[in-house]
Amino acid sequence: MRSEEEMYKLFMDIAKADNRILAVYMNGSRTNKNVPKDIFQDYDIVFVVEETEPFINDIFWINKFGNILYMQYPDESVQYVSDKENIYGWLMQFDDGNRVDLHVETVIHAKENILKDKLCKVLLDKKNILPEIPEATDEDYYVKKPSEALFRECVNEFWWCSNNLAKGLWREEMPYVQDMANFVVRKQLEKMLSWKAGIITGFSVSTGKSAKYLYKWIGMEEYQKYLDTYFSGSIKEAWEAVFNMCSLFNSATEYVAGKLEYTYNGKEAKAAEAFLRRVRNLPKDAKEVISRQLMPVHKQSVIPEGKTPEKMQEGIKALYVSDLLGNLSGRLGNYGRKITEEDLSVLLEYIQNKKDLGILLDKEPDLEGDYMQVEISNNLIFLQYIENNLTSDECAYSCFNPDYIDSDEWSPMDAADGQSIILMRYTMDDPELAAKCVEYFVRTEKLYPGMAWLKNWTSYE
Repeated sequence: MRSEEEMYKLFMDIAKADNRILAVYMNGSRTNKNVPKDIFQDYDIVFVVEETEPFINDIFWINKFGNILYMQYPDESVQYVSDKENIYGWLMQFDDGNRVDLHVETVIHAKENILKDKLCKVLLDKKNILPEIPEATDEDYYVKKPSEALFRECVNEFWWCSNNLAKGLWREEMPYVQDMANFVVRKQLEKMLSWKAGIITGFSVSTGKSAKYLYKWIGMEEYQKYLDTYFSGSIKEAWEAVFNMCSLFNSATEYVAGKLEYTYNGKEAKAAEAFLRRVRNLPKDAKEVISRQLMPVHKQSVIPEGKTPEKMQEGIKALYVSDLLGNLSGRLGNYGRKITEEDLSVLLEYIQNKKDLGILLDKEPDLEGDYMQVEISNNLIFLQYIENNLTSDECAYSCFNPDYIDSDEWSPMDAADGQSIILMRYTMDDPELAAKCVEYFVRTEKLYPGMAWLKNWTSYE
């Protein structure tokens, strides 16, 4: 196999010996210092010329580069529009293992376009026809911080298209499932994990084509979870991989949403995952996707007030606090930090004074455990504890207003996620009692027995 030095010498010798070739530049992976060097890197070489036609018409001139095993003429394709008068290419695999992607490009075209690619490096310029270009960098390919609209679109696309995976797997249409998984759903997962890598690095890296360099930034454990989302032709294996994909997407999305202070519609995720599980267990002779004999029934019951503790327990449990509104981020941090006594004092102060608040108190550092949600808005308070989070046995324990126990009237509260509706049924207006509930939960991880709670859950009947 010819060495890198030999190949560069070959390019220079050919260019210097041909008066039609005025300059030579290179782009691609060999100019990117962040790409690991290996024997499969090709040479992306551009000869700058006055006219492309003489080179196109001379079918033998490319033999100067070596013995060609096989090749491709991309600009002769009937499927794509070409611009032969300005740029023309030959993609060549040589018998010594080297590959060269060679182009000839007119001076005018090169001057207009060379600065658009920051991975260009000039190797030869006989008459100084090319503009001065900065040192090659891959910054054009850095992960870009998403807008909240783009973030939400990615989330919705992932969960919505998981529906297609469900029906494809139930039908056992593996070619369709593979296409939908790899070209649609996985692309959303790639985006989310790449945004996570961008957050970790201050959006100063590229994760590469198909996010192949993710392992550098998210860690090998999470990267292995990503690899576990690939599957072969087995339906059983595919189902497991799909649920691995959902779990990884959910955790990555919560991380990105927390760090960027974006809203994540967790209800959509839970509904989509529940649908996937329902379809996985659906018999092949099923007449309905959701059986009328097993319809979801939403239930509620009041957990009556118990004995009020004589005094508040000391110490705090290992809970993780997240500030949904960001108005406490300067004092608490806005995402998944272990709560301290000082943090608790700040929370209680806000609750007792009915200051606007949106807080999650989670039992797990990855924010996927059971949690208490505390919201205050428009002089009303909302407390809710989610038990068995992200499982089929999930249920919610909320504060409640007995005057609205059977009402679906909306409250005037502005939910911290910017879109949820909090019913009057789930509100309270006693800040001292609310503060006791929160403090008791932080110190015991249990519901305050000195207040009645409204339990809500779903069963299938």
